[in-house]
Amino acid sequence: MANNRKKQKKKQDRRKKAVAKAKKQSEKIKNSLAGGHNISFASNAPIYECLVPEDLFESGIGQIIISRKLPNGNIAASFFLLDVFCLGIKDAFGKVLSVDEYNEIKSKIAEAQKLNPVSPAYVRKLVENGEAYAKSIGLHPHSGYARARKIFGNIDVKECQEEFTFGQDGKPLYVNGPYDSKSKIETILNTLTKTLGEDGFEFALVNPDMFEDDEDYDDEWEDDDDYDDENDDDESEGNVDYRFTISNNVITISSEPIDQVIDIEATDVTDNKDVTFDKSKEK
Repeated sequence: MANNRKKQKKKQDRRKKAVAKAKKQSEKIKNSLAGGHNISFASNAPIYECLVPEDLFESGIGQIIISRKLPNGNIAASFFLLDVFCLGIKDAFGKVLSVDEYNEIKSKIAEAQKLNPVSPAYVRKLVENGEAYAKSIGLHPHSGYARARKIFGNIDVKECQEEFTFGQDGKPLYVNGPYDSKSKIETILNTLTKTLGEDGFEFALVNPDMFEDDEDYDDEWEDDDDYDDENDDDESEGNVDYRFTISNNVITISSEPIDQVIDIEATDVTDNKDVTFDKSKEK
């Protein structure tokens, strides 16, 4: 049982790192693309490239790229930050770029995750299945998705025979991102609780302060071999659990995180009692 806890903690720490890096990278790329993001006119242009992270279903999150070559030589591209463990379309945007601009952005993404070429049907099916999975558990795609998805045009998903399995170990696993507010985290947790019940999903929350220093955070788990079982019981600096108030099955997060973990299943929880709610912790 102790070994199971260690393995679960190791998984969650890797997942936290993947979420932080992917979301920050997505924001940086999007912010660097000044101007409009209307690419609907490019939906009939020839496909240029379709790329998916090789470890998408291991890390749980990654940038999906689909691009088309325009008559003037530019590239129309859409980028989908896909969370296959829970949230579906976490971010989405599109832009017309020069070939050099496109290659620069692709290189930045590839630095974090190896990208593999796939068919257009594969990309569309993967992204739309991810959206459908999130909707099935009460969650909606990023506001930019409606515009970014127009690049799909008439791509036929029936041409893709691949089947995708979402969630982790049969359940959604939610990890908050570096820009998620307290109210957003509460909304997501309460939506999942209402849709699936308290035992229907897992979550691992991270103190947003730990995301402030990219280099320190990236280096923390840079070499997985260094993170061995003898260190599994140590608390990492940013591995902070939030304080919750549970009242009438509604979760409220306090303003201050705490570093003590209380096992929810071993605690007599009454209305308006503060506990740290770590449902992912195995017995």
